[in-house]
Amino acid sequence: MIEHIFSVLKRQFRVLQLPLKYSMDIQARLPIALCMIHNFVHRYDPDDFFDPELTEGDLPIELGDELGVLGDGPADAAERRRADKCHNNIAQEMWQDYCGLQAS
Repeated sequence: MIEHIFSVLKRQFRVLQLPLKYSMDIQARLPIALCMIHNFVHRYDPDDFFDPELTEGDLPIELGDELGVLGDGPADAAERRRADKCHNNIAQEMWQDYCGLQAS
């Protein structure tokens, strides 16, 4: 799904296909900002991003009718702990993969 998201963004926003001359701080914020712009346009003018080569049937998951809900304000302590745990698990898996590649 992540690969699909980035391929959609790259098709819609050419800036992601070019080498950037911005600071790393700006580059780190760019994908999130482009996702927000894409979602806004997709919601309020869906014909603007029509891609005849890609249909919902091509997606690996069912999208359904549910939309995510933005939180009001910053995350609470429980949500931060959950996100930290998820982040740490991902980092640990990446480290294990890296160590496995080094051993090969």
